[in-house]
Amino acid sequence: MSKPTFTVDWEPNYSHIPYSDFWEKNDPLVDEPTEYLLDLLRRHEIKAIFYRLGWLVDKRPKLFEQIIAEGHVIGTHTYYHTYDPSPQELADPLFRSPRFVGQKRLYAGGFFLRAMPYGWLKRQVLKEGGVYVHPHDLLWEHPKCDGWLQNMKRRTGLKTSRDKLERLCREVEFANPLS
Repeated sequence: MSKPTFTVDWEPNYSHIPYSDFWEKNDPLVDEPTEYLLDLLRRHEIKAIFYRLGWLVDKRPKLFEQIIAEGHVIGTHTYYHTYDPSPQELADPLFRSPRFVGQKRLYAGGFFLRAMPYGWLKRQVLKEGGVYVHPHDLLWEHPKCDGWLQNMKRRTGLKTSRDKLERLCREVEFANPLS
């Protein structure tokens, strides 16, 4: 069995909420969890694929430059986390569809990283060949969104997500996407 890949959907904390001034007010929350992720990856000598949103690169150029300087692979996740991709984009391994349109839906990351027990998560990472993380998965506290469902999806498991990710990085040998 091949080694799983570590990937990051590098996007603002609200990219699944339609673009609004809410993003503008709250996007600084991406900095600390991204710096935490970079430290985690450095400590465990893991190289990841960062699927970046163009909008966030424009807003956080220094943080984006740090990701590149640390040797991570850069993929794309569209500009605003919107639109249906072309077949050519879907065929590109360095493109991640914002809505999993035409691409495999991964169950080893995101909400599942936060909500599911560690043993289940580790099995899924090995079975699916990777894990994906959003910076907002690693916030200690997620600001309230409109609606109970959005709040449940965003706030569940925040207190344990970093511990699960730390353990995963200790116990799983991840592939180097540069190899």
